[in-house]
Amino acid sequence: MRFGDTGVDDDDDDDGSQNTDDYLMDESFPLEPDEDELLRRGFQMPPKPVPIKLPSMPDIVMTPVDQTVIPENSQKKDKQKARVTDDKQVANQSTKAKPD
Repeated sequence: MRFGDTGVDDDDDDDGSQNTDDYLMDESFPLEPDEDELLRRGFQMPPKPVPIKLPSMPDIVMTPVDQTVIPENSQKKDKQKARVTDDKQVANQSTKAKPD
């Protein structure tokens, strides 16, 4: 006896054993029942599948827009805006402030 062998060998290849390929391919046992036979037994045929067609969307062509950003310029503009608002705040506070 070899390792894993249980001693019972049903898979031997002698002439008395049944070939599994012949059993699986036996024409007397259809894998799918005949449609006429199913109708005779009272089964109804399933409806034919309806293909689902999704609505087609038109192809939209987008034109590329050149929005290159140069970091130096954008930072300068931000600094200038900040200075202007600071100057206006100081100017407004000094001219509109009422002394007590």
